[in-house]
Amino acid sequence: DLAASVSRPRPPPEGPGLTHLHQHEVSVAEHAELLRSRLAELGVASFADLTADCVAPIEVVARFLAVLDLYRDASVELDQPEPFGELTVRWTP
Repeated sequence: DLAASVSRPRPPPEGPGLTHLHQHEVSVAEHAELLRSRLAELGVASFADLTADCVAPIEVVARFLAVLDLYRDASVELDQPEPFGELTVRWTP
């Protein structure tokens, strides 16, 4: 019957699929350890140099969070003379 089919609730539409998203997991702790090693050897480096080998934006985010963790632990000093300028990271053993 036409009236019955019109009044019957329709299933909700499917949402957008997420299978196209390929976000890989990163560990801030692992990136912090990598930065400790590099900065112990180099002494000082720009954030750009410390992220030059990152292949995905999420890795740059993890490195930045690792820098903040190292700063919180007083393992590094940060210098950025002007807003949006180059960030320099100095190892403080």
